[in-house]
Amino acid sequence: MVDKKDTIRTLVTANDPELTRSFRGHKGTITALSFNPNMKQIASAAQDNTVTVWNFKTQQRPFKFVGHKGPVNDVSFSPNGALIASASQDTTVKLWQNSVDAQSVTLKAHNAAVRSVNFSCDGKWLLTSSDDKTAKVWNTADRKFVFSLTGHSNWVRSSQFSPDVRLIATGSDDKSVKLWDVEHKQEIHSFTDHTGMVNSVKFHPDGTCVASCSRDKKIKIWDIRSKRLLQHYDAHSDNINQISFHPSGNYLISASDDARLKIWDLRQGRLAFTLYGHEGGCTASTFSAGGDYFATGGSDNIVMVWKSNFEEQANEYIEEVVDASKTGSVSTNRIQSNKRAPSDKENKPEPTSTYNFTGTFSQTKKSAAPEVSKTDKVLFSTKDRSFHSMREGRDEPLRETKTVTFQDPSQIDMNVLPEAVTSTLDKVFDQLQIISKTLQVLEMRLGVNEEQISHLSHVVSTNRPIAPADSKEQFAGSFRIGSENVFSQNALQQSTSFVPPQQGFEEVSKVSFPPGTKF
Repeated sequence: MVDKKDTIRTLVTANDPELTRSFRGHKGTITALSFNPNMKQIASAAQDNTVTVWNFKTQQRPFKFVGHKGPVNDVSFSPNGALIASASQDTTVKLWQNSVDAQSVTLKAHNAAVRSVNFSCDGKWLLTSSDDKTAKVWNTADRKFVFSLTGHSNWVRSSQFSPDVRLIATGSDDKSVKLWDVEHKQEIHSFTDHTGMVNSVKFHPDGTCVASCSRDKKIKIWDIRSKRLLQHYDAHSDNINQISFHPSGNYLISASDDARLKIWDLRQGRLAFTLYGHEGGCTASTFSAGGDYFATGGSDNIVMVWKSNFEEQANEYIEEVVDASKTGSVSTNRIQSNKRAPSDKENKPEPTSTYNFTGTFSQTKKSAAPEVSKTDKVLFSTKDRSFHSMREGRDEPLRETKTVTFQDPSQIDMNVLPEAVTSTLDKVFDQLQIISKTLQVLEMRLGVNEEQISHLSHVVSTNRPIAPADSKEQFAGSFRIGSENVFSQNALQQSTSFVPPQQGFEEVSKVSFPPGTKF
């Protein structure tokens, strides 16, 4: 008979990330990707000086925005999807109307190549970073400059607002990641753990952590409150170009020049998937707003859209557990679904492909641990402080997790417990009984000792001799008192010794009074 829980595990791990769409059209390496929040489009930037907006409906042709005079390094949709911002090597930032007309406004943003551009979560601000070693904030309503952040000693390749727009994170060729206070426009902290140029920085969706990737082939995640390193991954065998958090905060994707895309389970602190799809380096990666899909780009000039299946796996597991809970076979404790954005499902890309996918796909065994509620969610594994290194071709499988429900002991049916547990409980109960009886005996003997000591104190105080006794009186105890026939103060000052009981208090040392002692 197949166990219900085993059946659930099989259902959950059956779904893996899968390629759903691919787009050809660029004539240069893909440098950045951005999903339209309505999940009807995806924008791509490339080194062919263009921005292309791809429509998921096959009957609609893509829009190509031409206007930059140099390679486009980054692209970003505004939160409402009405604007598209692009950053270029030509030192400018363009704000495009997301329409067929492609009307644009050009910002003379920096004195050198602009490396990144992104909107704040409320859409009011625009953040750019540049090879002029600065990051700048702009007002999207009037397209005016607001303030700049200076402090890096080399090119600033990446920057991002925190979810609450209170902080800004920047990554630079000076190998540092800096945190900035937006209100006071000053640096808060600088992380200098990387040994190579920092290519990308991202805030965790809950705003408590920041992640970065570097040319040192490593990914690092810091807690911005304690300013300490939470996780370190020896992630790839070559330069890591971009990283992106899943909206749940439980996963992170990385794209590297080693032609691999890797998805990391941050709760377990391990590699979950390795994807082989692009011919050549993987240069761009990003998750959709709902997390149901992620997109990747490479030096093969192709944009790929993948179905993640992360949330669907969690929802499927939760539905199965709830059904099983009616029979009491599986616990539903600590299991709670994170709702997905409905737009992802309603406007999901159609499962057709214009690219003949000939790559290979590999995975390690995934843990089917369900998502947990925000009150007890473990975002990062800190139990193992060692570096989480993954050798090529030897990625370890994830550990299985179990959910335990604590019940009232009086309601436990001993007949359904494993034999080993029952035997252990019986032994514990027997030992408790022995301890209880031993304590009762010790209490009784302490009472006898108190009576004898009281009598001796009375004898010493009256200073009268004690007549010899007809028989030697012995009693169990742990004191040996004097060797003289008449007790004096010196007798009471003699040292006493404690003999530890042996073998469960069954053997108790006996102490006798000298001959002639009378009570």
